[in-house]
Amino acid sequence: MADRAFPDILSEFATIGSSLATMIEQEKIDLKIITQLDALIGFFQEKEKYWKGNKSVSPTSAFALYHAWSNLRLIASKVRDRFQLAEKRHENPKTAVDGLRLLPTMLDLYTHLSEVGDRELTKDEDTATYDGTTELRNIAYHSGMLPSMNEQLREMDKKAVIEEFEEFATGIQCSQVPRESDSGN
Repeated sequence: MADRAFPDILSEFATIGSSLATMIEQEKIDLKIITQLDALIGFFQEKEKYWKGNKSVSPTSAFALYHAWSNLRLIASKVRDRFQLAEKRHENPKTAVDGLRLLPTMLDLYTHLSEVGDRELTKDEDTATYDGTTELRNIAYHSGMLPSMNEQLREMDKKAVIEEFEEFATGIQCSQVPRESDSGN
């Protein structure tokens, strides 16, 4: 997968952090942050698409990685949406404070995901991935930057979900069929 370099994304995080600190100090929202957030969102979306249905690792690892990248994208998108509405809602500098509260956890999860790269997750890495994602979601929730369930559902590809559910249900049915050795004959 063609990837932007790790330092480039770290630079995006640093630029956003600096912008947030300036906004807090000046108590004024600078909408240039939208472009900065869009760069991260685009990167997270590329990673999310890469892991959706990826067959190079186990389904467990692929799903954990997909889930983490998806949450980074969803939350970064919600942050962008909050900044777009901040002036109308008179949330200066609250939106910047909330964004700055969230940024270190986003950076930690991004760093973890970059370290594991494109390989199978160990049990500890799998746990760390889910723990990092959960922590991010919790902080986003308490900062008002977690997309609502309706916002998250709007983004779902309903046809793909139905196909995945049917595949899952078929797998369950196959595992429920008794084998000859199970019938006691």
